[in-house]
Amino acid sequence: MVKNKKIYICERSSSHIVFQNNILSDEYKKYTNKNFKIDSWFIERELEEYENADIILVPSIFVKKTFNQFNINKAKVLNFGVNTQSFFKDCNIKKSEKYFDILFIGQISLRKGLHYLIDASNKFKHPNKRLHIVGSHTSSLDKDFFKDKIKNDKIIYYGHVDYLKLNNLYNKSHVFVLPSIEEGFATVILQAIAAGCPVIVSQNTGASEFVVNNKCGFSIPIRDDVAIVDKLELLAENKSLLEEFSNNAENCMTNNTWSNYVDRLDDLIIEHKQNK
Repeated sequence: MVKNKKIYICERSSSHIVFQNNILSDEYKKYTNKNFKIDSWFIERELEEYENADIILVPSIFVKKTFNQFNINKAKVLNFGVNTQSFFKDCNIKKSEKYFDILFIGQISLRKGLHYLIDASNKFKHPNKRLHIVGSHTSSLDKDFFKDKIKNDKIIYYGHVDYLKLNNLYNKSHVFVLPSIEEGFATVILQAIAAGCPVIVSQNTGASEFVVNNKCGFSIPIRDDVAIVDKLELLAENKSLLEEFSNNAENCMTNNTWSNYVDRLDDLIIEHKQNK
């Protein structure tokens, strides 16, 4: 539908809403025995947006695949960018030589897969491991579930941290882990990469291909704490690989700023008009 030379773009930053609802419903039912459900009126309204749009703008191949499952083929992938003025490798900050520091930044929720990371951290056999958790609870359901899980002498829980202070945490950490059940493209992953911090991400974070292609970390299946443990052990034991990932991470962000994002969006719109 192009009216008066206008293009209707629906931006969807997460997976297809029905896919999202289904996968999160399964997760919450499994771990809390309570129902998680996106309001039906909201789902219906969004499905209508999908139907009417000329382009559905999505941030990752993962999200595009969830639309393909519903036979929607107008999703176009445009990876998010990162502010490299705020997130960068700070050579004045040194990582601990005594501790192995693991960082998680995100909502304290089952959606982010934090429970799998906590389980993995507990199984990770390192004498001086520390898991740093930054974020706030999104619901009373999540708050109740994680209340006792984050009470651990190997876990440092910060709660909300000012955006401008996050770069310090990325630079101090040996690895950033985000094992989300479902995402669009978690921007915290790009922030970590811009700061030269290797990452371990689930295939459903949206950043899986980016991480693998740029060799700055590992992509693992969702719901797999054993895979997280394996990668943590590998990085803790192999300092040269950790350094290689860190250098690759720092160097791959040149063309992934928000300015580049706008340029790519312009190209996408021009291409759509030419194909009409």
